[in-house]
Amino acid sequence: WIEILYKDPQAAVRTNGLISSYFTLGRGTRQGSALSPGLFCLALEPLATAIRENQRIRGVKINESTHKLLMYADDILWLASDPVRSVPALLGVIESFSKISGYRVNWSKSEALPLTSWSLLFPVIVGKGQRP
Repeated sequence: WIEILYKDPQAAVRTNGLISSYFTLGRGTRQGSALSPGLFCLALEPLATAIRENQRIRGVKINESTHKLLMYADDILWLASDPVRSVPALLGVIESFSKISGYRVNWSKSEALPLTSWSLLFPVIVGKGQRP
């Protein structure tokens, strides 16, 4: 069913009541489609699994569980307790997944929120204060 719904997808843009000509969608899901959130989650699950299984990425331990990421719709929150080791490993996993899937992180919409003393090291860890 998904293949039928997404075969040769086309869309148009409505602005001020006027509708543009239809154009072919090259990739992604239709905005506003009830299927889009679920399909996006399915597409990102291999990334989530790779992060969870990577031993170099150290998550945050809460009670008896270790958490490395939280996902909601198209938002992902990564949790790291050892950033010197975890951040480079995480960036490597993201880069590998991007090459395979075409997924790209929008770094201009991404933020790091250091909650401990390692915040002074963060620019050094990710490359002199520049986003990847």
